[in-house]
Amino acid sequence: MADQKLHICTVNAKGLQQTEKRKRLIEWTKQQKCDILLIQETHFTDNLKESLKKEFEGELIFSNGQSNARGVSIWLKKFPNVGPEEVPNNDVLNNLPQKLGNCALQLGVELGITISSIEQTKTDYRKMYDQTADILRKWKNSTEEKPTVFKLLVVLERVHLGGFQFVKDMYLRK
Repeated sequence: MADQKLHICTVNAKGLQQTEKRKRLIEWTKQQKCDILLIQETHFTDNLKESLKKEFEGELIFSNGQSNARGVSIWLKKFPNVGPEEVPNNDVLNNLPQKLGNCALQLGVELGITISSIEQTKTDYRKMYDQTADILRKWKNSTEEKPTVFKLLVVLERVHLGGFQFVKDMYLRK
């Protein structure tokens, strides 16, 4: 079975001012197959912003702190087709139910759908794939919280019923 985990790595870098040290970190993240990298003690400065964005492919968010003696950063692996904060496309959501199986209740709860709405789905749709498709549709159309690729990946990792690798393959660069 293919690896179905979201790889979140964390590092206390003790400073990343030197280009060579950053290159070693980037290589390490590739070896570890990190999808998300949390970095502490970056020692980044505002002067490094543009250089860092070129070196780290993907989304890089950082806070330098009040001095260059600290700082944190979050690096998200590059999503070639869509950013992690974008809404998943219909092709992915339409094909996802066949990868999940019987999980409408658990999926709905994890996605923040109300129990009454989940029960309505189970009443309206008898087939499990149709139930799952309706839950995903409700989530995508929700006004409570923006549905994102990142949120979907986190939820699929939590439910452990499949689908994670499918979505990851659709969005994450291999």
